[in-house]
Amino acid sequence: MTPESSSKKQSVSATLGQLEFPVLDRSARLVLQSGLYSRLSISQDEIVKTIVVGDASAREGGAHDEAHMRTVSLVRYQRRLESLGVCMPKTRIEESLSELGAPTIEMVVERIPNATALVTLPLAAAGDQYQFVACITREMTKVIHSQYGEMPVGYDSGFDNFILYGGCCYLIDIYPPRLGYLVRDDGCIERLPPERLLVNYPEVAPLPPGKIAELQRCYYTPEGTAEHIAVWAIATACARQDLDAHGHWWRLESAQSATEAVYDTLRHEGFARSVDPLHSFLSSVRGTQAVRHRHARVQSRFAPAFFQWESICNLFSPQPAKDHVWAR
Repeated sequence: MTPESSSKKQSVSATLGQLEFPVLDRSARLVLQSGLYSRLSISQDEIVKTIVVGDASAREGGAHDEAHMRTVSLVRYQRRLESLGVCMPKTRIEESLSELGAPTIEMVVERIPNATALVTLPLAAAGDQYQFVACITREMTKVIHSQYGEMPVGYDSGFDNFILYGGCCYLIDIYPPRLGYLVRDDGCIERLPPERLLVNYPEVAPLPPGKIAELQRCYYTPEGTAEHIAVWAIATACARQDLDAHGHWWRLESAQSATEAVYDTLRHEGFARSVDPLHSFLSSVRGTQAVRHRHARVQSRFAPAFFQWESICNLFSPQPAKDHVWAR
């Protein structure tokens, strides 16, 4: 989109998952600190995610080798997702250095001008929610297909990792690279055993063994991925509602729309065999607990995510651009 002038407000009409979005002044920029090791810089056209590898004072040695290894893995992950037909924004991955000289990975990503599904799905009508969830589930079945082959990949199907825009669902966060296989020096493919699958960010402390096993299942197995999508879909669709308002979340129209969208899409994409086990899971005590736990987490993140989206929308200004910084 090209504005007629940097100060003139324009908007894009709503399509699939798309909220009213003003065109920004191209010189405006929003900077977000994302945890201890990464920063997001958001402008009209792109998002730059910078990840510091190792200690911020590390200027040589192992940290540089680690940064290079992760960059190679990330590029390989990106290309594998592309080979599966996954819809992603244009992304350029580079090795760089921080202001202190520490090795970094820099991801320059085409910005898709909409809020994430964590914001758009709860705001949509139940009928539209069906279409939104179906679009996300259809995209994730491409990842599920890979999990039956020798080059499987994993993905965190949290709904803050998707943007619905212009009739498409974009997977927007591919870090860390969740490859389920290794390419050996001789070019042969080696499928990784469960204990070697990456589930957490490499920069943070290791997770408890039980949590690691849970995430390995959620990210890398067809059954676990389907459950993860369904739980996120129900919890996000109902984010602005009380799950106990009608005695059981199954009775909420948003929950029904989200669940039916997942079931119907799995059937349509060749995974009909997954529907009955998924239904049994969602009907179980474990499934109900998973939905309630995720719903509480989504509710706590919805308002900050919406505020962040509004902040981005209101960046345009005829005055000199300034950086805006908020801690996440």
